[in-house]
Amino acid sequence: METTREYKLLETFDGVKMHVVKGGFDSERAARAYAQTLAGQKEREYKTQLVTTMTSIVDIITVPALPPPSLDMIAQNIASVYAQSIDWTDEDFTSLSESDKQKVRDMVYEDTDDCENCGWTFQSDYLSDTDHGLICDRCEDNLQDDEEDDDDED
Repeated sequence: METTREYKLLETFDGVKMHVVKGGFDSERAARAYAQTLAGQKEREYKTQLVTTMTSIVDIITVPALPPPSLDMIAQNIASVYAQSIDWTDEDFTSLSESDKQKVRDMVYEDTDDCENCGWTFQSDYLSDTDHGLICDRCEDNLQDDEEDDDDED
């Protein structure tokens, strides 16, 4: 349990009504010193108020960890990386047993192929079957640009 103490400076009106002028003082002396800086044309009455707050932990909540991803999900994550080569350093993959790693590799290779133009490995969804073979979107765009340039030169 933690206890905090704070002093507030209150201005009184008609001896009964009060409002907070400022709070957050660490001592009564500091609150009194601040009140002295508020001198005006009329005499005023201030009171200091001690506010003690006790904070305690009521309950501890334990949230269970998420279940590990399935082999299929790990394979999809690895296969979906848009890169020159397959990255086998995925944390979920590296924590698998050797037999499960081989299962994931087989799933990844089922879901990926190489671009016949640049040789990079992509998830099959990112490859197009064209007159130039199975190619990635980038190579397809480059080939179309080259064909348009050739047409412009004619």
